[in-house]
Amino acid sequence: MKLSTNVKLKLLVLMNHILLIIFLFTFEFNITVLLSIISILLIVKLGVEVGFHRMISHKQIVPTRTLKFVLTYLGCMAGIGSPASYALIHRTHHAYSDTENDPHCPTHIGVLRTWFTFWNTTKCRPSFIKDISSDKIYKFFHKNYFIVYFSTLLLFMLFGLSVAVIFISIPCVYAFHMYGSVNTLGHLPGLHGYKNFKEISGTNSRILNLLSFGEHLHNNHHNNPRLCNSTRPSEIDVSKYIISILVYLGVCTYTV
Repeated sequence: MKLSTNVKLKLLVLMNHILLIIFLFTFEFNITVLLSIISILLIVKLGVEVGFHRMISHKQIVPTRTLKFVLTYLGCMAGIGSPASYALIHRTHHAYSDTENDPHCPTHIGVLRTWFTFWNTTKCRPSFIKDISSDKIYKFFHKNYFIVYFSTLLLFMLFGLSVAVIFISIPCVYAFHMYGSVNTLGHLPGLHGYKNFKEISGTNSRILNLLSFGEHLHNNHHNNPRLCNSTRPSEIDVSKYIISILVYLGVCTYTV
């Protein structure tokens, strides 16, 4: 029986949860915590947030070819799918936010389905990602996603289970639940948080924003997806700081 890509991704995430649980039985509080934070920043913040989210889905930056390859590769290692599949879901979400056509609206499909990625994809049209489908780098990682992912996992496994868990499983599990919280808690009206833009979808949360390194400024994001999330000095947006550094280094430019 041939498994669908969606099922394969869910099994991949489940595998990383199991590896992390096994690892926790032998966990020692030492440099592991620091390495885990570094791996999260590299894979989730650089790869997914700067790469998949800001660069690919919203075209906030124009990178050099080398940076585009590196960011796309790192994003793939978060275990949330290829750049094309991520952008398709995310652009559909913004097109139909908080309606019955939104792929992951908790008020329409429920909190559990939203958090655990059992989404409504009926309105996800290929026309949303024509620009991505024609890009050679994005096409390569879309076509070879599982080969790239498991080749990297096996490479880290050669250095031991703990190395693979720290640099692959922990970022994957963190990304899964962080985005689950953004997609649910960031779209449940009146549950928590605040709005800078009253008529715009999504809410902001100071506490969750700290835990997500800047991704729970969701009301700000929906107000203008092509800009960085923070609108006030008190609002932390780690991706904004990373992009500013990359622009300073001359490896990308802003589009707006």
